[in-house]
Amino acid sequence: MEFRVLGPIELWSAGQQRDLGPTRARCVLATLLLTPRTIVPADALIDRLWDMRPPPKARESLSVYIARLRGSLRQALGDSVRLAGRASGYMLDVDPETVDLHQFRRLRRQADALTASGDYDHAALLLREADRLWHGQALAGIRGDWVARMRDSLEEERRAAIGMRIECELELGRHADLVGELRHLLAQYPLDETFIAHQMAALYGSGRPGEALSLYRDTRSRLIDEQGTEPGATLSELHQRILRRDPQLAVRLAGRRLGRVSRPDTLPPETVEFVGRSEELGLLIREHGDTPWVSVIEGMPGVGKTALAIQAARLAAGQYPDGMFYLNLHAHDPAHPSLDAAEALHRLLRMLTVPATQIPDAIGERAALWRAQLSRRRAVVILDDAARHDQIRPLLPVAGRCLILITTRRRLPDLEGACVLTLDVLSINDAITLFRRIAGQGMAFDEDEIAAAVQLCGRLPLAIQLTAGRLAQDYPPRLADLVEELAQSPARLRGPGAASPDVMPAFDLSYRALEPDHQRFFRRLGVNPCAHVSLQAAAALGGGTLAEAEKAVAALLDHHLLARGPARQFRFHDLIRGYAAMRAAREDPEPEQRQAVGRLIDYYLHTADQADRVLHPFRHRMPVSVTHPPAASPAIGTQEDAAGWLESEWRNILQAAQHAGRHEWKRKCADLTHVLAGFVEIRAYWDEAIAAHTLALQACRDLGDPASIAQASLELSEVSQQAGRHEATLPLAEEAAAIYRSLGDRRGEAEALDQMGMAHQRAARSREALAYFHEARIAYRDSADQRGVANTLSHSGIACWQLGRYPDAMGHLRDALSLYRDVGDRRGEAKTLNNLGRMQLYFGYHRDALEGYQKSLEIFSEIGGAQNEAILYHNIGSVYHYKGSYEEGLAAYRRALAIYRDIGDLPDEADVLNDIGAIYQSAECYDEALIYHEKARSIAEDIGNLSHQVTALRGIADVRRGSGRYSEAFDLYHTALRLAREIGDPYEEAKILEGIGETTVKSQRPDAARIAFRQALDIFERLGVPEAESARIRIETLDPAFGRRTS
Repeated sequence: MEFRVLGPIELWSAGQQRDLGPTRARCVLATLLLTPRTIVPADALIDRLWDMRPPPKARESLSVYIARLRGSLRQALGDSVRLAGRASGYMLDVDPETVDLHQFRRLRRQADALTASGDYDHAALLLREADRLWHGQALAGIRGDWVARMRDSLEEERRAAIGMRIECELELGRHADLVGELRHLLAQYPLDETFIAHQMAALYGSGRPGEALSLYRDTRSRLIDEQGTEPGATLSELHQRILRRDPQLAVRLAGRRLGRVSRPDTLPPETVEFVGRSEELGLLIREHGDTPWVSVIEGMPGVGKTALAIQAARLAAGQYPDGMFYLNLHAHDPAHPSLDAAEALHRLLRMLTVPATQIPDAIGERAALWRAQLSRRRAVVILDDAARHDQIRPLLPVAGRCLILITTRRRLPDLEGACVLTLDVLSINDAITLFRRIAGQGMAFDEDEIAAAVQLCGRLPLAIQLTAGRLAQDYPPRLADLVEELAQSPARLRGPGAASPDVMPAFDLSYRALEPDHQRFFRRLGVNPCAHVSLQAAAALGGGTLAEAEKAVAALLDHHLLARGPARQFRFHDLIRGYAAMRAAREDPEPEQRQAVGRLIDYYLHTADQADRVLHPFRHRMPVSVTHPPAASPAIGTQEDAAGWLESEWRNILQAAQHAGRHEWKRKCADLTHVLAGFVEIRAYWDEAIAAHTLALQACRDLGDPASIAQASLELSEVSQQAGRHEATLPLAEEAAAIYRSLGDRRGEAEALDQMGMAHQRAARSREALAYFHEARIAYRDSADQRGVANTLSHSGIACWQLGRYPDAMGHLRDALSLYRDVGDRRGEAKTLNNLGRMQLYFGYHRDALEGYQKSLEIFSEIGGAQNEAILYHNIGSVYHYKGSYEEGLAAYRRALAIYRDIGDLPDEADVLNDIGAIYQSAECYDEALIYHEKARSIAEDIGNLSHQVTALRGIADVRRGSGRYSEAFDLYHTALRLAREIGDPYEEAKILEGIGETTVKSQRPDAARIAFRQALDIFERLGVPEAESARIRIETLDPAFGRRTS
């Protein structure tokens, strides 16, 4: 059944509209529906029915209308709705969710709660749903002064909800979509300054600032003429910002969360001239609704597939404001193996800043996580240089408004539903335009000669860029000679990266146009084993100074033989890389090529070692040997410098290490992975780190150096543990400990023993772990390593906590904190403060816990660590929740939520959403609580996290219980209870049993309630948690004899 007051007063049941009697009976119904399950005084009903002018027998007349209405309701609904009379008035006993007005208000409250957490997309959906509940003018069909006032009030609620929804959509960057709707609204409400401001923002964000300013001028004139007032402060400030061309007004805000901006953009820099292709662009970026759209761009090498995909992505940025992702799959790159689907998914998830610890090993689970992330975004994904459909299929989304652009040199017939675009060479006119742009628009070239040149280039964009780039370097430019040279070139590309014969002459022309030193530099870059190269790395490869490298790179850029990459680095097109490698093989002796690569490896080893020492001054490290210290290296004086350089170069360093391990530099393979180990631990690049450390360990075994084998084994054990590959952790640490013991290296033995303790702790063998931590602590003390002692104390504190030895746990952590402060290890101090806070919160020491969390947060804010910041905000929110400070708790939880979303941490996002729901539940804001628990449940189901599903189900059940829906609550509790027992979560099991107990109390079943509470109490007591006391008290209120029996 459905009651409607947002339009004509109506009752619908079983798909039919039911008769409600005369106008005054419908007026009575409307009055009662505004406040269901609440007594409305008879005098108030009379005043509303007769506009404060009641007839002589008003009460008798009211009774007649009540009787008629009761009959209509009974005829339509039977006994499911009760119109009850009381001495003081009347009450309609109906579920508010059956009344459209209360559905509307619930949706608005939920949307308001979501906007406070930055979830504008979901809020906008709820507000659109709320607006669809309106079927015309509110309270249509009844009259009176009270009706008119109430109608105006309800219309104001609707207008406010529309304004809120438009504000959400502006935050989402949907400026152009809103202009038409706002024009219609302003026709209805021409002086509504909220709608006027929204329209100005929409016009400005759509690239129409002139119209926005004109709207302000018209509004100002009208306000002065009709009301004698100036526009309000909000409108005037917006006008000034538009006049200043404030860039923040035009920013697409889809990823904004409480002041944070999360809009990943990994597209390559725009360095290539782009012309034409308008028809192809139209096909790629056409509107496709709210489902994923997959396009495959196929064509020969050098035809411009990648450039077209990137141009389409840039043009579609406004439609896809939640991210732009580019991934090169390297199907045809001679220097790099093709990425398989598992590695591609890992890189895509890292682009979303999903913590590596949250990325599963199984490809199916990775694909599910990637799809869950994309389902909540409107993004563009470019998968460049694909080879096979099985490489692509796991990367494709199944939901969400995403644009997927795939480039390939071969057909991919098995991608059902994909739009396939076969890219041809440029038209003759576009080819000429491209040539002119690169060669120089002001040059007076003969049109026929340009046409001849581009035809000799096969009208391939890559060949045209190289040829025109060569001409741009000549003075005076001699196009006729260039055409003749192209025509007579017999060259054909052979070997790696073979391409169309039309490209080879362009390569040769550009290469021959370089100075001899720059040709040699070009060949040196051809033997680079890394994907990108910085100026300093290029100087190392070339064997010259930084100034010489800058000149050579500038020449290669001018001739379009090199392109700009990310983070001030440079890259080859894979065809040009193949050509450079071929030239090096032909023209340079093999020893010179090896020397160049050796210098590059030494550059990375020298600089990474410096950065590691700045970032991790307390780390135990092996000595590294650099054969050729680099002539140029970046300045690394601060932790920010070190982290920035390693962030931009870590992938190149690992590629250099892998190359070294497969060739003659096995020692340097081990050294490179060693100096990078601390960084990859902080950044959690586990997959890549495991591959590199495995190769490094093999290199050390090949060298037969025991100390190196021990160090490499220990580091591989550590990264394997962090990556969740526990089966390898303990054997590797045991091997390292045995070697260190045989060498008499107490410091190394201590580190290995500590790692063995960590392996046992992760396997829930806390007693064994404690024994190893104790041995490690003695060895650290023997080697005078106070930081190592602090580490073992910290680890022992966690192990004691897991064993229920709480005083020992607190003592170990306090001792560790003191030592970390003595040696100046701020990261260790911050982690220990957080762990202490968790224990203090557990025991109810809220003030101490909050103080520790805040100190820890201050440290992590200074030294970096977004996930640690989020965890601390989350913990701080929990303290405020326990204290009953709900506003402060919500603020802290929302800060955590913003960071979890930014880094793509879905499990922790679900966790904090449940906690936000719990705060709303505590404040008896059930509608708001419900929407957060439902969001948490949806995310948990998407990623297969049963633990957070259980918590969400319990939260939804709590809401249903609080709203008086006991039957629904029972069903949800029992579903949650089954899952909790399935995953072995006793705490959740006990909390669910508590909920069942409270629900049975409300259902007047005290015996069943006592059973549920006693079951909960047994679990709480076994766990030793404070909730046991509250459960005991609850049982005593139901059974006073219980306390005497247990005392």
